[in-house]
Amino acid sequence: MKLQISFDLTDIEKAIELAKAVDQHADIFEIGMVLIYKYGISAVQHFRDAFPYKKIIVDTKIVDRPKESVAIFSQLYIDMITVMAGASKDTIQSVSAYAQDAKIKTVLDLLDTNSIGQSAMDAKMFGVDGLVIHNTQNEADSMPLVEKWEMVRGNTQLPIFIGGKLNRDFLPIIHTLKPDGIIVGSAILKANDPQAEAAFFYEECQK
Repeated sequence: MKLQISFDLTDIEKAIELAKAVDQHADIFEIGMVLIYKYGISAVQHFRDAFPYKKIIVDTKIVDRPKESVAIFSQLYIDMITVMAGASKDTIQSVSAYAQDAKIKTVLDLLDTNSIGQSAMDAKMFGVDGLVIHNTQNEADSMPLVEKWEMVRGNTQLPIFIGGKLNRDFLPIIHTLKPDGIIVGSAILKANDPQAEAAFFYEECQK
């Protein structure tokens, strides 16, 4: 499994400081929406300047304006970009096409889909390169993680990452499901020792 660390912070300097601390124990850095909302594309530029060798995914959560959205971030040499499964078919396909032209991979975020199984089934046809399942349970989304996994894995061979408030308690189920990667944010970044916590999760991903 790959370890993707999500930086959903409001302070870019703090984010870079933490990124430097956990750098050796992360396969992918995710620049979250909060940083993008506050700093715009400069947040991405800060990460790319500080980590020219690191794989970076920008959690843009695109739902509209695919051409412009991809063009803005492609100039920063990112590796992956996200589009929402609840967006229109044309938007998802356009994001994938424009991203492919820019040598960027497209990740389909299943957070807002009305049918997680159907979205997984359509993903390859839409041209995306991977999917993200969220471990969220609320009034709008009460489906257990294992059920989500079964519906997605049973309908696609594309890489699947699992994210959404993951911590040590979820590792047994993660090891059972064996996703292609996990996305961890606050469990690492808010730990007393982020470097040690990142090392722990990274080692777990190698098992």
